[in-house]
Parts: sequence; structure tokens; C-alpha cells
Amino acid sequence: MAAANSLLLATYAAAGNRFLLARRGIIFDPATIRSLCKKHSCDGILSWQSCSNGTFSLRIFNGDGTEAETSGNGTRILGKFLLDSGKISGPTCTIHTPCGDVRCAFECDGTVSTVLGPWHMNPLAVEFQLSCGKVSGYEVSIGNPHFVIPVDCFPEFWRQMAAEISTHERFPNGTNVEFVKKICPGTLAMVVWERGVGETLSCGSGAACAVAVYGKVFNFGDEVAVAMEGGTIFVRAVGNCMRIGGKVECCAMALAE
Repeated sequence: MAAANSLLLATYAAAGNRFLLARRGIIFDPATIRSLCKKHSCDGILSWQSCSNGTFSLRIFNGDGTEAETSGNGTRILGKFLLDSGKISGPTCTIHTPCGDVRCAFECDGTVSTVLGPWHMNPLAVEFQLSCGKVSGYEVSIGNPHFVIPVDCFPEFWRQMAAEISTHERFPNGTNVEFVKKICPGTLAMVVWERGVGETLSCGSGAACAVAVYGKVFNFGDEVAVAMEGGTIFVRAVGNCMRIGGKVECCAMALAE
């Protein structure tokens, strides 16, 4: 059997959110996923297939080996890889995910965008008890679950809080957690704890959900820059969906297919 590393194609990052791309059709077992993600300092692995009608399918695996329903950054990364490797010529491509079809678009300035959704939100804030006290936030789904917590400043122990929230009994399938604060009109700052990964430098679906909450609850606006430690993702409401966009970078190429 081939070594696991020989079955990898590349490492890409979107606003610091790093994924390994497996060779076409390869799916690793959870233990191998955990090992590879740790070795390459990645948040997950993307497994893809080409379809007969010129589209592509995508499965997303978190760093702990579990499978995610969708990933805004992961979808944009696969699109950029397909463009870089000549499998598509642009300006768009369609990617099938477990949540449905997603279209990636490629701009002249290098921006890669995709539309996520529709999103669904509990309009009422949810409050529950943590070991350190109470927390209040909003449950949002954009294909995968999120708990968005508006704050004036990021709590000192936000990582411990987010880890506890992510596996709280209220969320039987786990949840992604975002602490979000307003910086200025049109700009939010966010820190992220991803289900199955832990702290990440950015999250595309999380940025979309943060904008959904701030638009619905605070009338914040439909075009928002979401700044995270790894970079900024630009979000625009499109009906009941969210368009996310930003740069995607190739970090390292492995064996060519």
C-alpha cells in the first residue's frame, strides 16, 4: 500500500484555514487523518472526485477524523486547486457537497468566492450554564451548526468556554463556536473554535453566520468584512444565502496527479 503522504496533492490556505488535498478519490481512515493533519499543521483533509458532467464532489474531514457537512473555506480551496491544476478553466465551477451544490467563482484579482446557504437562525438568544458562568448566543445553521456569541471584547478564557460549548449537551452533534465583536461600521472581528478541530485561524461558514446574526439582530448591514487572526473574509448577503470571498493560497504542492 502506498504511504499516506504519497496520496496527498497539496496544502492550501484560505485566510489561514489550512487543508490538505487528497489525491482524487482517496479517503483516509480517522487515525490517518488525525496523524496527517497534525504532521502538516492542517485543520482538515479534502477528498474530491470528478463527475461525468464536468462538476466535482467534495467531502470534508475535520482534523479529528470526523466528517463535516460543509466548509466555506474548504470549498473555495478545492475550487482554487482545480483552477491551478488545469482541471477547470474558470470563471466558475460547481462542487457537490453533502449540503448541496455550491458554485465557486474566480475573480481577476485572485479572489475566490462561493455562496453558502440558505442559513437558518433561532431569532431568540439562547442562554445556558457553563462551568465558568452563563453564556448567551445565537444558534445558526448554514449547512453546519454554529453558535455565535456577540461580545464587546473577547473573553480572556474564550478558548476554554468555546471548547465547553462545542460539546455541550445542548448540541448533540457538536457545534462550531464564534465570539464576534463590532470593530467599526462594516467590519466585525471574530475568533473561532471549530467542531472537530479546535481553535482555527478562520472559518468561512462561521463568518457567514456571524454576518447573518449581526444583520438580523443588530441591523448591521449586508456587506461586511470579517477579520480573523488568519485574515479577512468578505461576506455579502444574497437573499437568504451568504456570498463569502477572499484570497486562497497554495502553501505546498506534493505529487502531481
